[in-house]
Order: sequence, then structure tokens, then C-alpha cells
Amino acid sequence: MSSTSSTSSSTLNLTGLVSNTDWQSLVTSINAEQKEAAESSLNSELTSQQNILSAWQSFNTSLSAVTNYISTNSLNSSTGYQTYSASMTCSDSSITPSNVLSAAIGTGTIAAGTYAVEVKNLATAEKIASDSFTSSSTALGLSGQIVINGTAVSITSTESLTGVAQAINDANAGVSASVLAVSGSSYKLELQSSSSGSSSISLKDGDASNVLQNLNLISGSSLLNPSGSNALSDSFSSETDPVGASPLLDLTSPQTGTVQITGTDGVSQNVTIDLATDSLETIASNINSAGITGVTASVVPTTANGTTTYQLQLTNISKASSLTDSNNVLDTLGIVGGTAKNTLQAGQDAQLSVDANTVNSATNTVSGVIPGVTLSLTGTNPNTAIDVNITQDNSGLDSQVNTLVGDISSALSYINSQNTVSSSSSSSSTANVLMGNASLFTMKNTIVNTLLENISGNSTYTTAASIGINFQSDGTVTLDSDTFDGALSANPTEVVNAIKTLSSDLYNNLNVYVNPDTGTINSIETSTNSQINNINSQLTAVDNNCAQQAQQLENEYSALETLLEQSNETKTFLTDMESSATNSSSSSS
Repeated sequence: MSSTSSTSSSTLNLTGLVSNTDWQSLVTSINAEQKEAAESSLNSELTSQQNILSAWQSFNTSLSAVTNYISTNSLNSSTGYQTYSASMTCSDSSITPSNVLSAAIGTGTIAAGTYAVEVKNLATAEKIASDSFTSSSTALGLSGQIVINGTAVSITSTESLTGVAQAINDANAGVSASVLAVSGSSYKLELQSSSSGSSSISLKDGDASNVLQNLNLISGSSLLNPSGSNALSDSFSSETDPVGASPLLDLTSPQTGTVQITGTDGVSQNVTIDLATDSLETIASNINSAGITGVTASVVPTTANGTTTYQLQLTNISKASSLTDSNNVLDTLGIVGGTAKNTLQAGQDAQLSVDANTVNSATNTVSGVIPGVTLSLTGTNPNTAIDVNITQDNSGLDSQVNTLVGDISSALSYINSQNTVSSSSSSSSTANVLMGNASLFTMKNTIVNTLLENISGNSTYTTAASIGINFQSDGTVTLDSDTFDGALSANPTEVVNAIKTLSSDLYNNLNVYVNPDTGTINSIETSTNSQINNINSQLTAVDNNCAQQAQQLENEYSALETLLEQSNETKTFLTDMESSATNSSSSSS
């Protein structure tokens, strides 16, 4: 057979050796003409639909910029206009307000107004010291546990004054310990509270070793938490857990002691307290069972900031002499014990008055007294008030409205561009893909009508134009800043209402179009995408049909070459037969 052919997914190779015909070029030409005829209109429609989709996507981005800006800046709700500033003045020229306090605007409900503030004293952190020791590095020979602010601290006999300070710091008990070198032979242990306030440092012995007394940090004996004619313990997080064990004090060796409590009749009764096993409830029950005249024990809960703590209360105990401790169990409970021996700085709350109302704060940062405002106290001004002025700040509104108007104008400009005819260099003109589109026209009318509506609730600034939002000759809008600023200065309430009303209506009206789930534009884009997918499916079908037709032609031309080959062979055979017959006839004659 004298013809060759091969096929692949992309190339047809068919050459007629017998007919000397380039079947491949012929098949390719026929296939191309058929494909061009079938795909021409489809490709044209595909390009049109893709341009339409791109145009709607661009417009959706432009229109969404309006709703997104409104939403992001809350221009359609009152919260978008709750911008305030604080300033301070004082009638006494010798007082510089910023040297006394500063006012920071926070979030939430803020009340504009003028507030008279007097800072009577600042909050300070308690600072105490021991007596002098001759060395900071020599082992003190003290062993036991102390309780600082409810945290147990273990002291070993090998620790020096410096070692004690390190042990306290390692416990993270809310105090900072250091050793002050007064001289080469005089050293003092200093404790400073990490927080300010009147209840800064709580020191208790955790066992019978009297480490605090031996460190010369405390002395004497007094009620540690007096309350009128009653005595209270320290606060604990549980009323049912053993006081000396985990999760409360977590002492290494919780003590047991038999204490004496004197009743109102002068008679003392013994009560055994085991801190390893007794809870506040158990201790109260044991005291009540002792039958002490006039003395009743109970557990008092206190809830602050969502956290409940518990204290043991003893009624009719108004002096330390009514209690005799044993192994420091009452001291550990925070009922009776020594007080700081050397107070370098007393811990105190900040005290100020706001509009003649006295306010106490454990820190110099005071929040919530003036709604939405935090006062930071740095000095005092007793007897002379500083006026803290909280005013609504609309200074940024001009910029926000200008941006909003710019986004609206961009959307209108896009609509205008789609309704113009584009001219080419060949003097022909082409209409943009959305020219005359009814949906686009409806969306433009929505924007225009919203900006032309009357502002409900206003009597002076009743339209967008009255606050400087004007239409231009090309149908876009612009903001006249001078008009806007003048209106804002003259009547900020109406201007804010105008912007809020316009923003709310624009957001609601335009969201019908740009909502990513239910918006009109989303529906249009979905429909257009469906048409594009359908056209692509048709183009794929055309490609498949043309490929099948090309294969059929190849098969037909290959068969034709085979037939030609066979014809040539038959012709040769007959010619040979004729020649042979002629030769035979000649020989016989």
C-alpha cells in the first residue's frame, strides 16, 4: 500500500503517495472552514457576555464602595457620630490642669458635659522596712513560713537578708523586696507593694516560728480586719476548703492551736483550730459550739466584679485583748496579729471629687465616674476644681462626607460612561456593553432620588443640597465644603441627622442591588455566568464534532488511496497479460 497516515489529538498527517494528493492540507482546510462557520457566532456571543459580566463586576465594586463605607464608619447609625473630645480648664491660673490629670475618651455611652474635678490625694503603694541588720549576706538562722497577700513564702535557716528578699520576689506575692544598704554595717529589708491602694501589703505568720517578728517587719498585736464591734478574718476564695491547705494558703505545715476567746461576760473559752483540716465553716461551727457569751461566729460572703470571697466574722470582738492566739493560727487567719513596724510610705487610695461627689480609687486611673471617660491622676488640686469638658467632636465629619460623596459620584460616573458611545480611530463608533440597560437606569434613579429626598426631622437643612451635596452638569455629585462646614457650625444636630438619614437610606436602597447573596447585581452576574458556561459547552461540542469529522475524512481519503493502489495493481496485471498474449501470437506466426 503506497499511502501513509497517522492521527493524534492535535495533528493530522495524511499523504497520498499514489494520488500525489496532500490529503492532510485538504482535511485541515475543510475542518477549519467548518469550525469557523460553527464557532464564529458563538465566540462573538461569548466575548459579548464576558464584557457584560466584567462591566457588572466593575459597577458592583463601585456601588459596593458606597455601602461598605457607610457600614464601616457606621454613618447609618448613631454610633457613627459618637466622637468626643476632652479639654480641661481651671479658673485658678496657678494650676495647670495637665499637671493634675488627663482625660481619655473611651467607648460605649459617653455623656457630653462639663464636670468639676478636684483631686485631693493620689493613690500610693505601701512601703515598709525592717529594722537594721549588720549583714546582708550572713545566714539569719530563721526557718518557717510567712503569708504575704495570701501567698505562702518559705524561709530556710541558711538564707541571708538578701536570700529572704529573693524568696519573697520568687513567690510573686504582689510585693517587691529589696535590701537597702544604709551603711557598710546597716542593712534593711524593704517591701513595696506592686499595687497602690489602702490595702496594699498583708503580712501574716504561717506557723509558730514568728519569722516576721524576728525579721523586725511587724510588731505588737491588734485586730487586723476590724469592722465596728466585730472582728473579721482575711478574705478567702472558699468557705468549705481547709484554710491551710491547697487551694487556699497551701502551707507546708498548717498549724493546730487552741485559742482563747473572751465573751462579753469576761469569761474565756478554749477553741481548737486545725488549719490543715478546718474550713471557715468548720471554724465558725466550733466557735459557736464553745458557748462563748455574746460571741457568734459566721462566714460572710462578699461579691465584687463577679467574684465571691468569704470572711470569718466574730461578733462583739472589738479589741485584740479579747483573743489569745496559739501557734499563730489567728494570725494566719488574718484576725489578730502584728502590724508593720517601720512604714516608709502608707498605702492609700486616690481621693477625688466629681461635681462634689467623693470618689475613692485604689489606683490613679479612674474609669466610669464620668461615663466613657478615663481620668489619669498625676497631681492634686484640693479646693480648686478643674473643669473637664466633654464635647462632641465633628471635626472629622467633613472628611467622611467628602469620601462618601466621592464614592457616590464614582458610581454615577460609571453609569454615565456606560451610556456613551466610544469612537475608534477609524471613525467608527461602538456602544458600551451596558448602554441603555434598564437595570442600570433603575439603579441610577435610586441614587438620584435618594439624594433629592427631604430629610425627616429637620427644619432648616432639609435636603442634601442644603448641606452642600450638589449635582453637577454631568450628573455626578460633589461636596461644597464651605456650605457643609457652615451648616455644621450653625446647626450640628440637623447636619448629623441629615448625613445619618441619607446614609441610612442609601445603604438600604443600594444594598438591594449589591447584597452578595440576594442582590440584583449578583443575580445578573449569576445569569451571565450561566450563559457563558452554556456557550463554552457549545464550543466544546463544536470542537468534538469537528474532530470526529476530520477523523472521518481521514478514514475516507485513506480508503480512497487504498482503492487507487488496488486499481493500479489491476491495471498493471492486465497490461502484463495483454503484453504476454501479444508476444505469444507473434511467436506462433
